[in-house]
Amino acid sequence: MPFLFSVVLAAVGPWVRYRITESPAFIKAKQAQEAEHHVVKMPLLQVFRRHPRALIAVGARFADGGNYTAATITCSPCSSWPTSPNTLARPGAPR
Repeated sequence: MPFLFSVVLAAVGPWVRYRITESPAFIKAKQAQEAEHHVVKMPLLQVFRRHPRALIAVGARFADGGNYTAATITCSPCSSWPTSPNTLARPGAPR
């Protein structure tokens, strides 16, 4: 039953989000940020244009190891990062 409720929420959530207008303060802050920094319109296209060798290497690695590679890349750093003594101190990390 919770799964069915999540399907309803997944459909209603984006609909509500797109109907709400941004606050004037947020619009001002966004315009100020865009004036300071160059905002790339299509960042994924920039990755393909500027880093083709890296994409080929990552694609080959995923083709070689499949799901094991994805699990290793995403899970291993997460478990060791907060407790590693060789990294900078992070606020709120367990000691």
